[in-house]
Amino acid sequence: MSDPLLIFKISLIFLGSLFLVFSLPPIRSITKDLPKGVLRLKWNILSILILFFFGGYIVYAFDYWRNNTYGESINFVVPLIFFFGGIFVLLVGRLASQTAMNMREIALLQHESNTDSLMNINNRRYFDKKIMEEVSVSSRYSLPLSLLFLDIDYFKNINDTYGHVIGDGVLKNLAENIKDVARDSDIIARYGGEEIAIIATNTSIENAAILAERIRKIVEDYRLNLPCASREEIRITISIGVSHLDIPNITTSEELILEADKALYRAKNDGRNRVVISRGVS
Repeated sequence: MSDPLLIFKISLIFLGSLFLVFSLPPIRSITKDLPKGVLRLKWNILSILILFFFGGYIVYAFDYWRNNTYGESINFVVPLIFFFGGIFVLLVGRLASQTAMNMREIALLQHESNTDSLMNINNRRYFDKKIMEEVSVSSRYSLPLSLLFLDIDYFKNINDTYGHVIGDGVLKNLAENIKDVARDSDIIARYGGEEIAIIATNTSIENAAILAERIRKIVEDYRLNLPCASREEIRITISIGVSHLDIPNITTSEELILEADKALYRAKNDGRNRVVISRGVS
């Protein structure tokens, strides 16, 4: 019982078992953030296996203590393996946890760099990148691609009458209304001010016109209640211009944007609260 070498070897095994236990919290922190599914199940199985090995360490340590009759040169290797095995599992667990945390931070930073903080949709930087990518893909594989530009009618009057706080509320609600109507494949971005762009991938000009009209109608029917005792409501309308990659002479992202902007300008000039479809570069 008082053999220092024996005590040292037993201590190595117990320390290895403690390292196994210390590896569980970082692994559990990963597991709790995962959605239910196969990946989460695999991490749970790993936790169970670690507990199983922990039990094996303890059983072996007590058995080793009681039956220390084997060759010393061989028996000293086993505690070292147990010790460094525990360190290995601990490091793997901590590295996995730190990596997952770093990945979340990277994803958050990427989301923030691509998202308009007020409207919670993509920003201009993201739009500029995606429109070039989508035009390239659509041109290469002969896929339809449409672009919608929409703008709030007389938005300056809202800011002048109710203030910019209410104006910001109008912009937020507009973004939510658009997201309710748009499809998952549509790329919605704040182009500038109160102007919003929608990249409708794999969408013909006819279907883009239908989408634009649905958006125009839901915005027209929406009522924003003011936060005051008068219960006053704000109604807004929007004008929408639609262009398409297959329109004659439109082959680049710049031309697609320019034509959608011209169509929006015509919608404004024609009385607002309407959809104008581009038919060609003027």
